[in-house]
Amino acid sequence: MIKKLFNVFMVALTALSVLACKEENPTPKPPVPKVDIQLVSAADKTISFLLTGVNADVVSYYCTNDPQEGAKLQTPEYVFSLGTSAEYTQPLSVTLEELEPEKTYWIFAAAKGGALYSETDSIKVTTTAIPVHLVAGEPTKTSLSYTINVNDGETYQHAYLEGWYFNHQLAKAMEDEGSEFDLKVFIWNMLADYGSEGTGPQTVTWKNGEENVRRNQTVKLLGGQKYVLLFSYIDGETGWNGNPEAVEVTLPPYGNGEGDITFTDEVVTTDKIAVRMSFDESKVSYIYYDLYPTEQFKQKFGENYGDDLKNFLYEYALGAGNTYTDSWGVDSGVSYTLAILGVTVDGDTFIKTKEYTTPVPQPEIKIDMAPYDSPAQNYYSYYTMKVQVSLKNFGDIYTEAVYANLMPKAQWDATFSQYAAAYEVSTLEEMFEKYPDALMNLIQLPIQENEAADLASKKSFTRIANDLEPGTEYFFGIMLMYNDQWHFAYATATLDEEPDTSNPEAEYLAFLGNWTVTGKSSKDYKTPLTYNLRIEQSVVNDSYKVYGWSAESFGETLPFIAKYNKATKKMDIYGNQFISDVETSEGKAQLRFMGVLQYAGKNYLSDYDKVIYSATVRDNGTQEILGMSPAFFEVDKKWYEVQTMAYGFTDSTGKILGGADEFDMVEFSITRDKK
Repeated sequence: MIKKLFNVFMVALTALSVLACKEENPTPKPPVPKVDIQLVSAADKTISFLLTGVNADVVSYYCTNDPQEGAKLQTPEYVFSLGTSAEYTQPLSVTLEELEPEKTYWIFAAAKGGALYSETDSIKVTTTAIPVHLVAGEPTKTSLSYTINVNDGETYQHAYLEGWYFNHQLAKAMEDEGSEFDLKVFIWNMLADYGSEGTGPQTVTWKNGEENVRRNQTVKLLGGQKYVLLFSYIDGETGWNGNPEAVEVTLPPYGNGEGDITFTDEVVTTDKIAVRMSFDESKVSYIYYDLYPTEQFKQKFGENYGDDLKNFLYEYALGAGNTYTDSWGVDSGVSYTLAILGVTVDGDTFIKTKEYTTPVPQPEIKIDMAPYDSPAQNYYSYYTMKVQVSLKNFGDIYTEAVYANLMPKAQWDATFSQYAAAYEVSTLEEMFEKYPDALMNLIQLPIQENEAADLASKKSFTRIANDLEPGTEYFFGIMLMYNDQWHFAYATATLDEEPDTSNPEAEYLAFLGNWTVTGKSSKDYKTPLTYNLRIEQSVVNDSYKVYGWSAESFGETLPFIAKYNKATKKMDIYGNQFISDVETSEGKAQLRFMGVLQYAGKNYLSDYDKVIYSATVRDNGTQEILGMSPAFFEVDKKWYEVQTMAYGFTDSTGKILGGADEFDMVEFSITRDKK
């Protein structure tokens, strides 16, 4: 009985327990996340795929090209630890870039929702081969071709370059750019410089003698040489795009040909060789040529010229597709070889050479003698003579055997006439030719110590003689021994007349007073610039002090000098005027007033020491105008025109150091209101 009651009790208890559980809210299990990876596309360097998640907060993907990794389905923990993760809100589009063409990749994906991982999904993808748009054709000794495979309407650039030149530029770019070097960018730059534009598919053929408009030259192909073909898509709006392509082609080797070169209009001087090279264009396609010192030429190529010379000329010499004249600057007394590589119309080659020897120049003494005016140094053109002596084509000079004399010409003529009668000669030149020792006795005075030092180091010297007689003609003669032979030169010049300061000329006085200079700054040739010019008397009827021509303080404290020309009634301004010794941030220097010349759009101070401007006073009714006429002059067979004038610095040797003003006054006019 007891046992039975117990069983009943237990059944009842169990029933109550079940009823109690059914009455409570059960806790649901979290949903398991899922992920799906789908391939979208694969190209030569990219793979695109789509990640879709279910019950996912985060997704992750991992890519590998390791077959050992790819052969095993990786755990989601592995994917998350090594892969790229992103918060998941919607299907995720992913593109992998900079992959290798024709390479197999395994991509694993996993998702995570809360603390739960999905199972891993994966795809296996192989990238495609790089598309080839540029295909080389069959080359010949005189031509190369290539086919461009693109769609209709697609635009691109194409070119061929000599292999040696392409490789030279490539090595230079790699060295210059280092780790920043990009081959794609390099090819694009080559195409930008040398490429021709094309649209749609085509086959391009280049033949010797044809015009390459883009390179502004005729086609010159040489058998056996390597060439590089280039291609890249280009868009007018976006620029270069896609992957540029480069293909190397080698032409069949050349054979030995025959050709004739005619040399005419040959000019051979101490410093120049010019030659006209003529050939029959129906037989010779083009030539490569250049001039070399014979000694160096033979050391490099020997007596028997082979392929080394042909390759050298092809890579480094000058080219011509028809009869051509060229010239070279050379040294005197040197043998030169003109070497020519000719290529026949059949693509075969020949070599022609011709030697030239330049003459040895004769030693020459040049004397520049003129009255000298520099009031800043207390030199005036009616008291002072400046003599500049320069030697050309002389070697080392024994300065103790150099004699020079300056004297009034009347005194020289009187003395020389006695010698001429004694030696029975009629001219100075005859005396020098027949009796140089006797002429040396007339010159007789050794040059000064400072002159000898300058002559030894610079092959020139300057003598300034002061306290001479105004209006007097002077003679300067110089003799020197060089290579056991006397050399002689002389010059004459007349000092200005001493001005009459007691009766100022009206034309002299007309320039005096205040003037306004208006012009533009050479900074941009637009910015206005103004100077207040003041012209004061220096020596009546002779010279002026001119203040204000500078934005710096030099203009007010250190005037330049202008000369009154009594013959023309104009005011002349001389270049390269010494103004003062000054201290600059770079040290001691000479302040000078100088003409300014223009070359290639830039202004340059000039050491030209003749008249740079001549001025006149004009009246337009309401204003006076100081009209400035710039000098137009020739130096060393080149013509120059003064653009403006400015203060500048030189060192003690006359070397120009720079300008005092940051910018020059250009396109100026000078005026003042009438009194």
